[in-house]
Amino acid sequence: MATDPVEQILTTEVESGYSTDLNKALRALARLEPSEEAPYLSVYLDWRPEGERPQRRSAETIFNNKSEKLIEQLPEHSEARTSLEKDVRKVRSLIAGGIDPAVHGVIVVANASRDIFESFVLAIPVETEVVTSATPNLLQMVRVVEDYPRYAVLVADQKDATITVINRAARIASIEIQGDDAANHHSQGGWSQRRFQTRNEERRAHFARAVAEETRRAVHESGIEMLVVAAGDVMASALQAEFHEEVAQRIIGTIHLDVRATYDEILEATMPLVEAAENEREFESVTTLMDQFGAGQRGVVGVNGTIEALQRGQAMKTIMSSDFSAAGWADYKLNVFGAGPVPDTHPAGGDIEDMQPVELAEEIVRLTVVTDAEGEIIHPGGAAAARLGEHNVGAILRFTMDE
Repeated sequence: MATDPVEQILTTEVESGYSTDLNKALRALARLEPSEEAPYLSVYLDWRPEGERPQRRSAETIFNNKSEKLIEQLPEHSEARTSLEKDVRKVRSLIAGGIDPAVHGVIVVANASRDIFESFVLAIPVETEVVTSATPNLLQMVRVVEDYPRYAVLVADQKDATITVINRAARIASIEIQGDDAANHHSQGGWSQRRFQTRNEERRAHFARAVAEETRRAVHESGIEMLVVAAGDVMASALQAEFHEEVAQRIIGTIHLDVRATYDEILEATMPLVEAAENEREFESVTTLMDQFGAGQRGVVGVNGTIEALQRGQAMKTIMSSDFSAAGWADYKLNVFGAGPVPDTHPAGGDIEDMQPVELAEEIVRLTVVTDAEGEIIHPGGAAAARLGEHNVGAILRFTMDE
């Protein structure tokens, strides 16, 4: 009977220094009370170095210029200006304090009048943006959450295996399964080749079973929805025979990687598979939406229908093109929203002075999170975008008004 080939299992939680729990942050920021007297400052900085000048970040210059213009647009000594000036100073202090050169993206949401200053550093870039509004601008954060999900990579040969858990392109944990050297020993003396081969197959099956169990545990405990397996044909076959159904359902692809591959090599090899899985998910979401809408059932498309569904709490999932942009209006006191310019009369009978222009893409994102609906941002140029077409935005509904 084969002995246990596993010599030790090492689990390491990686302190990357990056902000990885953006889902929790997104929910908290979306639920902040609108601030009309003193707006929120939302800052996204592409913190990658500028060309051949590694110490220079063009995003800092853009931030300084745009923030000054935003301040100048506000009345002197007003609550809004005082709050914004404090926010800008805090962001400059954050930059002056030194941001790790490995950081590629920085996000800040601030409002001094409400004692709010939240900052996040990322292993991935964002598009530099500096804006003020009554609520935090969250669309770019949602894109990061969707485009760089949590996933795991299993790299294995017949002796060793490593499970790497990745979130927002940062390694957050690794599990090393180290086996004995029996797989590399050759038959000698009185050992027959068949007996040696049988023992080797038994050992491989035992090792594959141990690796499969550690993978199941990692998938379950880390909430992994996607898994990439990197192994040679023989080991991949042995693992496939041992994977729990919970694991097998999450495999999005199998590739070849050396068990000694660096993290950067792992990331480069696996991100295309994650992107392909995301594209497939987008297409499935759009297909469901269009089927429901076409059948006149639980689906609406277009700005007006989507906004109305979100206000009623009907939306189970909102679907929006990544390049969607539209003017709209909001009355945060009555929690009423609409498309187009601010109307001359209040459609809900409220005070016309409480209505203000908003960017509907941002408002749809915020309402999606606040109402606990799912969200899907559709990348341009793919099959999902083509299926969604000129509608640009829609919602799969929890219920219809007739139910």
